[in-house]
Amino acid sequence: MGSATEAKELPLKTIAEGGFSGHDDRKNYVIKDRVEWGRLWDIVNSCFIPKSSLFDIDFNKYMVIAAFQGQQNTGGYGIEIFKAIETEKNIEVYIKESYPEHGYSVAEVITNPYHIIKTKKTDKEVIFR
Repeated sequence: MGSATEAKELPLKTIAEGGFSGHDDRKNYVIKDRVEWGRLWDIVNSCFIPKSSLFDIDFNKYMVIAAFQGQQNTGGYGIEIFKAIETEKNIEVYIKESYPEHGYSVAEVITNPYHIIKTKKTDKEVIFR
């Protein structure tokens, strides 16, 4: 029998991910309404022609969590939201970053790695790890 303070892993659904976005800064977001979501999606898609349609999210049930690695000078970088744990007090979101291995050839191109997911909405504080 589990205790009331037991942590549980939340299901995550990827909305978008990749190495190119219009977001140049290293930053994480927790988005709980359509207006904020539209603003972020416009930034992410600012480098694409044509732009991708805004994913419709039911913000009564879900929230969006986004992680941006910032602008990188070559390929070989990446970022992934790989786990979210709900505790009694907060949501802990775990992010893994990858970097080009020393000595390997990478594309000489500006990249902006990102990962955007949705998960169940909560009013608990979200902490990035």
